[in-house]
Amino acid sequence: MPSRLLLLLMVGLVACAGAGATRDEPATDATRIDDDGTLSRGGELRVEQMPPATVQASPEGLVVWAMTELPGASRMQAAHAAIDAIVRAELAKYLEVRIATAMKDVITEDSQSVVLKSSEAVRAQLRGTAPIQHGWSKVQTETTVVLRLVARMQVPAAMLATAVTSEPTLGAESERVMRALMATEAGP
Repeated sequence: MPSRLLLLLMVGLVACAGAGATRDEPATDATRIDDDGTLSRGGELRVEQMPPATVQASPEGLVVWAMTELPGASRMQAAHAAIDAIVRAELAKYLEVRIATAMKDVITEDSQSVVLKSSEAVRAQLRGTAPIQHGWSKVQTETTVVLRLVARMQVPAAMLATAVTSEPTLGAESERVMRALMATEAGP
């Protein structure tokens, strides 16, 4: 008898779990705010078109961009966490490539480990100090509603210089690394 009651309880829970889930319905023209299918938008960042490079260097510092699409019913907190991780990954990739490029002339047996250690250390020092701005829009596609997210992290040159010069694994190469990080040609 207890197992039968447990079975009924489980069936009831499974039935109730699906009761609140609804499929995204196509929006009518009255609910759209743009001709491109945008239903709603928000966040402190408004971007109509992504820049050509995910990382842009200038004398003022670095600007790191990321964009992704998630299902329209995604929780905003989880969506922001996802896009933040993408922005940080773009910064990590940029740091690793630029540090490796700067140190290619001083290659040693363990130079790869120095590059990885130093890029991770610089990234760790920047974590939490450069705020990430977000923008989002819910867009009706042909078949469903998607959540498009854009994020931008600005890393001031002074903050980057502090992180690079305080990293002991770079030593005398920190000035060369800083020049490589701030180079304005197209990034990776």
